[in-house]
Amino acid sequence: MTHRIDHLGPQPKLIQWLQHIAYKEIFRQGFGILLVGWLAYIATKHPPVWAFVPLILIGEVIRFYAAGFVMKNEVLATHGPYAGVRHPLYLGNTLVLLGFAGLTGQVWTFLPTFGFLLLFYPAAIDYEDRKLRRLFGTEWDEWRNRTPAMFPLIRRSPKPAEPGQWSLRVAAGRNGEAYILIYVLICLAFATGLVPSLS
Repeated sequence: MTHRIDHLGPQPKLIQWLQHIAYKEIFRQGFGILLVGWLAYIATKHPPVWAFVPLILIGEVIRFYAAGFVMKNEVLATHGPYAGVRHPLYLGNTLVLLGFAGLTGQVWTFLPTFGFLLLFYPAAIDYEDRKLRRLFGTEWDEWRNRTPAMFPLIRRSPKPAEPGQWSLRVAAGRNGEAYILIYVLICLAFATGLVPSLS
């Protein structure tokens, strides 16, 4: 099993197995990519619900913007979207996934989507918060006390980014967001019929 679940203590085998999957980044990313592709495929079978396209695009904008602040394990990102929520990448992912589920026009597609979100994101947030606290100590404590995990509070106004703090190179290159953006846009193009379906 993974060291990421050591803090959870002994659990029944099935729960331990689910926790092992939930805490592994490779499973979250792999299943997330497959889920987006599958939802896009389902959407090609039904008239797309175009009202969900903005949700997908907003999710991707949040992801790409947030990724430009991430200097993993070096600097605690607290500006831009990180002033509003501690995990804007997960917020962006959630919007993208819900957008694709809605785009299908099939209510049942929200069931596997919510199942994915509930399995992976509480575990991811738990792990990331513990790691950041270990790395940044009181700086993280202060940031956590004023910043919700994933859903922004209306009364809070994010700190603007400092000049030069956001980096396109970091967002697109180092953090690989360009590949995810291209993949999501291709899936969106297929789902909405902007390019012909392969089936």
